[in-house]
Amino acid sequence: MSDFSLMLPPGQTLEALAAQPDLPPWGALQIDFASALSRALMSAPAARAHPELMALGYWLRPGHLQPMLERLRLSHAQTALLPRGLVFHLAPGNVDTIFVYSWMLSLLCGNRSIVRLSSRASAGTDALLAVLGELLAQPAWQAIAQCVVFVRYEHDDAITARLSAACDMRVIWGGDATVNTVRALPLPPHATELCFPDKFSLTVLRASAVGALAP
Repeated sequence: MSDFSLMLPPGQTLEALAAQPDLPPWGALQIDFASALSRALMSAPAARAHPELMALGYWLRPGHLQPMLERLRLSHAQTALLPRGLVFHLAPGNVDTIFVYSWMLSLLCGNRSIVRLSSRASAGTDALLAVLGELLAQPAWQAIAQCVVFVRYEHDDAITARLSAACDMRVIWGGDATVNTVRALPLPPHATELCFPDKFSLTVLRASAVGALAP
């Protein structure tokens, strides 16, 4: 079977990740880490060259996440919120930052994560991984670093099946063909799945309003 490369954090293993306890949903540690990542992205010169990384840094601000938490609390006031456990994210290669949105939402909910990065390299992804690597190496964020493994490998059903067999939830980003291919690989009986397949947008314009616009 082909092997994969562990990207971040250094020294983390899948076995250690599987044994790591979950974090409390929407814990202060995760929110503080999101804030630290936001500041790091907004201030890193290499990241500032990529507008999508600036948008990610803006999204991670406490001023954005805290209202999300309040809406969640209100909508689940009578519900006990618990992490799913170990989440396997398969990120797309056409949007550099999707893997962080997927992982951070999972982390905020208290989950541990295996994140498969696209094998397609890009300057934006490299800048993002550099910022993440520096942050996860800091002593203050070791509890976060112990809850995630980033991997990179070429398309290989054997590796994907191996990682799928270890997870409690699988998140698939990609086109319909990608989703169907990965869905054919079994999950543990207790595991669940969330898919983001092909999407299409529709815009309706009033012709008279468009025609009345100034150049």
